[in-house]
Amino acid sequence: MTLHAPTFRSGIGLACAAALTGCASSYAPDHGTLGLMSRGEYGRARFELAQEADTGDERDRLLRWEKAAIAALADGIPEAAEWRLDRIYDRLRTQGVNEGSGTGSIFVSEAGVRSWKGEPFEQAMMYAYIAVHDAQHRDWGNVRAAAGDSLFSLRDFSSGSGVVSPEELARQTKDAELDPDTLAQRVESNFVYGHLLAGFAAAQLGLSAEAEERYTAAAAIDPRVRTLADALRADQFDALLIVEYGLGPERFASGADGVQVSYRARTPSDDRALIVHDAAGESRLAQVADLNQMSRDHRWRSLDDIRRAKQAFGDALLIGGLAVATSGDDEVQVLAGLGAAAIGALAKSNSRADTRHNELLPQRVYLAPVWVGDDGAVSLEVEGGAGRLVLTGLDRRAPAGPSLRYVRLPGSAGAWATSGRVLYANDESGALAEPTLPVIFGGRDARTPSPSLLREWWAAGLPREIDDGDVEAAYRAEGIAILRGIERREARGHVLEGGSTLFTPLGGTAGFTRLYGEEHGTYRPKSPEARAIVDRIHEAVQHREGGAGTP
Repeated sequence: MTLHAPTFRSGIGLACAAALTGCASSYAPDHGTLGLMSRGEYGRARFELAQEADTGDERDRLLRWEKAAIAALADGIPEAAEWRLDRIYDRLRTQGVNEGSGTGSIFVSEAGVRSWKGEPFEQAMMYAYIAVHDAQHRDWGNVRAAAGDSLFSLRDFSSGSGVVSPEELARQTKDAELDPDTLAQRVESNFVYGHLLAGFAAAQLGLSAEAEERYTAAAAIDPRVRTLADALRADQFDALLIVEYGLGPERFASGADGVQVSYRARTPSDDRALIVHDAAGESRLAQVADLNQMSRDHRWRSLDDIRRAKQAFGDALLIGGLAVATSGDDEVQVLAGLGAAAIGALAKSNSRADTRHNELLPQRVYLAPVWVGDDGAVSLEVEGGAGRLVLTGLDRRAPAGPSLRYVRLPGSAGAWATSGRVLYANDESGALAEPTLPVIFGGRDARTPSPSLLREWWAAGLPREIDDGDVEAAYRAEGIAILRGIERREARGHVLEGGSTLFTPLGGTAGFTRLYGEEHGTYRPKSPEARAIVDRIHEAVQHREGGAGTP
């Protein structure tokens, strides 16, 4: 059979087209959710991400779980994050999740077959989130374990003058069977945040020598945190706040054919301190993690070496194959050249960068030991007034020691962020100064019904023949689920914000501050049961005030 010119030309064209087009990653950050998080609308973000977390492509499941968990923690509902964090922990610790996608599988698209685990700096941050979650439940043994897991050793390609060049790395790994790890030395982690978390957990467990080792390591890595390490050693504070600010770096494809990964900052890095005003006065604290910096540090990156090796390998096959095909004297040589070119083109196309990343990670992290005053309020802001938040609902030190709270500072938010007020009774900070009715009857009491609240409700105008069981039945008639303790994992929208659940976020979180720090519309009952009780309240008020008035 004769190889005709059109067939020959189309074969070369297909090889070239495959090389030029490839299989570009199609990941797009969720800008809607980013907007909600930036504005401090953590409740909406939590609800929307939870609805999406268990749908879609299994290969992105871990990424969706992570984002849903972060939003739940920001909203002060750690129970809603717990089961996903458990599964994230299992997956991060499982070897072989991405089996078959290393240098031995250069013809398989990373975006197409890899189950996402994230870059090393993203994995370290997720271990930290798991530790923070457990710390909010005072589960210090698991905090110590998860924080310790965040301190995994790193690959360092530095060799005297610096990082190995891409060209040298590609040359040394052009053999597809070569393990790039053979070019690197393993070094101890420089994750200051992880060291401090692990030290704090060890201290709560009475492991003073281990705590001292972690604090010393953190200060040796970054001398700016020495003052913080000293404060943690002294253990003279009511609560330790984990404070995040800004949006972490965005991952994108760069370089020839888009095979390399680059990061661009969304919130710029700087040395601005976290300014804290608490019962002890003002303090200024240095950041303990900068994710922009981590994303630029080759020790916290992976797979760039493999992508570069794929590119070099693909270029060699493509160029060599096309040379053979164009200069071949017989059909066998032409077909062989086209085959090599096609393989090279496929290798190049499949080496395109995987741009999936966790866009909800912060740009920076601070740790803030605080003293809590009578009002339970603590003011936080990044130097210059950025992300200002007056936290409410914090407790003083418990007999078991200081508590830990996770706080996500909003980029821009409404008046609630700085009001410093708690406008609704709740299960964390308790009653208001004056008795008030349950919210379902037009009042400001958002606590879950209990016999202990009846005296307050009666004083606010609830007829004495109505008890807490009747109040709970009225909530059910309105289609509102009452969530206590671990039941908060089922939290949807809060009734104060027009939702169908009643619960109290963890005090001292941005979610708590947002929910109770601003005015919400008066609830208007819809069910006959709830409306009947409201009518009786009106009648009682009118009788007491001589025929006029409202509750």
